[in-house]
Amino acid sequence: MGNLPKHLPALEELMIEGCEELACSLPRAPKLCKLKVSGGMRLEEVPESLHDITIESTPLAKSVLESLARTQPPHLQCIDIRDCWADISISWDHFPASIQQLTIWCCSNLTFSGQLQQQSLKEIFISGCDSLKLFPLVALPNLEELEIRSCRNLECIEVPQDHDDHVFPSLRHLWIHRCPRLASISTLVLAAPSLEKLTIKCCSEIDSFPDVGLPSSLRVLDINKCPKLTRWIISRGLHSEGLTRLSLSRCYKVKSFPREGCLPTSLESLRIRKFRHLETLDCKALLHLTFLKQLKVWCCWKLKNMTEEKLPASITQLAITRCPLRSKLESMNDPLIYSEDEYFSLSDDTESEDE
Repeated sequence: MGNLPKHLPALEELMIEGCEELACSLPRAPKLCKLKVSGGMRLEEVPESLHDITIESTPLAKSVLESLARTQPPHLQCIDIRDCWADISISWDHFPASIQQLTIWCCSNLTFSGQLQQQSLKEIFISGCDSLKLFPLVALPNLEELEIRSCRNLECIEVPQDHDDHVFPSLRHLWIHRCPRLASISTLVLAAPSLEKLTIKCCSEIDSFPDVGLPSSLRVLDINKCPKLTRWIISRGLHSEGLTRLSLSRCYKVKSFPREGCLPTSLESLRIRKFRHLETLDCKALLHLTFLKQLKVWCCWKLKNMTEEKLPASITQLAITRCPLRSKLESMNDPLIYSEDEYFSLSDDTESEDE
């Protein structure tokens, strides 16, 4: 009831929670840089000094976004929207040009209207937004990290195809987790010529990479619980001339791995986990990986054979865990299986099934 103080010249951070009846202007606070609105407060305007705003658990998220659009605070860098259940249709003109980080978490009725165009945006994190079917993007020259998690109805990440230049020239890290209806990320990957790390987990419908191969800048690739994509990699081969670290998990139909020519010769680390029907480790194919230093195979319960009876001489870190093949390697009296086994922690084996 009533009003907040009119002038708070030293105020830097303001948090308002659970004030559904509060409808007043914020104090005049020239140093206010961090604001959190949680609950039903009506926000008439946003201070121009803001750097960071959090909108949480409020049915009035739309009105707060409209206030951002009207005020366009010139210093605002971080916008965090979470646990908002009301309908939110985000238009990218809600956000000032200064925005660098956008986080949207557990907004069950979220949609986007119009394509995202923000020159300064560096990070996007979206999680738990099941209503989201289409995520439209356009040129983001400074985007460095994009993470999309647990959007169970997401079908398409829209990237313009008629753009002459690369759409995401600065994108380094891309994570896609638990998006079971998303069928392809090829156009997204092709639009990121500087991509260094790509992680795809629990995306059962993604079935291929671009035919022209992955960006030469890619160093780390982690594929977990994506059976169609893993089978595509094994059958078609992985074309990425700069890849140094590869992790593949949960493939259920492969009996022998790797096929000769399947993996890039630049690999330094190879990790294989839970290939449930894998019976044979093809060392002939591994011998072509002359830079391979680390090999870890675990939870392949049918793996008991290896071809060539020889591993690449370049390997200095070896772990064969929860596989029948381990006892065979021990019988060969190769000191590598003993001296380096303790190098690896078994913490990976404690990951949840979703991971």
